[in-house]
Amino acid sequence: MSSMSENAITYPKALVAKLGTQLIAKDLPKEIAELNELLDSPMFKEVQQEQGTPVLPSAGKAVCEMMEVVKPILRTLIANANLFNLWVSSMIPETVSGDSLGVSIQNHLQEEIVKVQSEADAYFETIPKYFETRAKAAKLASEYPHVEQCGQFVVEMDQINILFLQNIVREVRNFYSLLHDFGTKNWDKLQNGQSSNTNGYH
Repeated sequence: MSSMSENAITYPKALVAKLGTQLIAKDLPKEIAELNELLDSPMFKEVQQEQGTPVLPSAGKAVCEMMEVVKPILRTLIANANLFNLWVSSMIPETVSGDSLGVSIQNHLQEEIVKVQSEADAYFETIPKYFETRAKAAKLASEYPHVEQCGQFVVEMDQINILFLQNIVREVRNFYSLLHDFGTKNWDKLQNGQSSNTNGYH
């Protein structure tokens, strides 16, 4: 598998620079503000379920609605993370001696981006598993309404998934904040292509 830095050579440097600059100056702050607003919305605030009240369809509906909101957020995250990596790669020149703080920072960012991609892919894989497990549990709850544990299992599963989806949005927001913080603090160094600045990267 080729690295993301190798893939960067297929993109015009001027285009990457333009899109990367726009990402730092406009897109990331906009994404962070929108995610903060989403986290304050009724859909993503903690949902309290009264114990012993099996409102199963509505709880499942809430999870489905949240999933539909989160999926495009993760797709956008992957695209933005890749663009940021291409931008940093294009701004940091190749090392002369093979020892560059710039390359070290670039490698660290690539590791973070790969981690984010893996987590996003893992989440997409859990979606069909959630529906399969919930369908079986809901069927048992309807067949054995007198068994409280069956209904409670469905409720607990929905609550866990709601909390999980809330946490995903927080993690995306935090990752964007990390990228924006790095980009703004090192803006001049990246724009000037300084791979051996004594002040280093932050």
